[in-house]
Amino acid sequence: MVYEFQTLLNDLVEEGFITCADKYLIEEYVKRAKSYVDKRVLPPFFNKPLGVQLEITEKCNMKCIFCYNRSGEPTPRCTELKDSEWISLAHELVNLGIYECVISGGEPLLRKDLVIKVMSILSENDVRFILITNGFFFDQEFLSKIMDFDFTWIQVSIDAGTPELHDYVRGLRGSWYRAVKAAKMVHDAGIPLCIATTLVKANLKSLPETIDMACALGADRFITGEANLVGRAAIHTDSCSLGKSDIKFVNKVLEEKREEYRFCMEVVKAVDPGIHLNLAALLPPRVALIRPDGRVKVDCILPFVFGNIKRESLGEIWEKRASKAWHYREVREYIRKARTNYDLLRLKPIPYVDEDVFIGYED
Repeated sequence: MVYEFQTLLNDLVEEGFITCADKYLIEEYVKRAKSYVDKRVLPPFFNKPLGVQLEITEKCNMKCIFCYNRSGEPTPRCTELKDSEWISLAHELVNLGIYECVISGGEPLLRKDLVIKVMSILSENDVRFILITNGFFFDQEFLSKIMDFDFTWIQVSIDAGTPELHDYVRGLRGSWYRAVKAAKMVHDAGIPLCIATTLVKANLKSLPETIDMACALGADRFITGEANLVGRAAIHTDSCSLGKSDIKFVNKVLEEKREEYRFCMEVVKAVDPGIHLNLAALLPPRVALIRPDGRVKVDCILPFVFGNIKRESLGEIWEKRASKAWHYREVREYIRKARTNYDLLRLKPIPYVDEDVFIGYED
């Protein structure tokens, strides 16, 4: 496994998809992970998820061409969890003793009151939050109700430095101004701000000015990367898939901007999803993803479902199946073949395009 992964890294550097600096950081991570396993610093399985991601709703007011989980499109047979079910889960998470919670969607602020209730319950146990939003519904009233929570950061998605380009990619006129306003409100409130940009062919060349804008808005962190080729991006590959010259351009821009803003803003490139999956599988699963309908995954890119909280508690699902996700042959084979982002298009099932695969239970 490690040998194959090393060969992959060498190939990616040679082809210009990652830089030598990227390769070094990944190699160091692999060494540490292997050391933790060999020295038994970590248990074979965690008896609870250390963190969770709650996809509060599949609904979204936008229709981004690259959306990995196709938010805003009604999913056949998807019945979203009721407020009472999310609140019950929040109490269970307190009892489990999780450390961090990512709240996303769809657009989570379409269920603002629920988001506040869930965060209020989890904050009793000193849980840290990451809130991911497109910013459209972010307002002063909502901000005043979340000010006392402990945030790793609030992530606002802004996909270009100009309104016309951002609105085109997001499929909604006026969305850029709302996102920029939300980002400024987060910064002015003293909450750590992360601005995220997903790169497709349409907004690629605007990356330098987008990074400049992020710094001007007071972002503590800017993260970008190409679209994960699953969901809507897998359907619109002509618009979303970047070529070798595009990736080289991105790497060059990020290297320059990282240096330019080294004292005021962290500039980060998202890890290729294929590499991400292979790195994740080096250590026991640590995070549970709860889909809007209650399905439980261990990674948003994988097509595998380990249970549904409508039928079992998250603790039961984790103990029986999710904590051992990498031990299932189907999961291991999928990850082994998913060497890079482009492999995701060739593998079956394609997440959020084809049907999920149920592991150890029937839905």
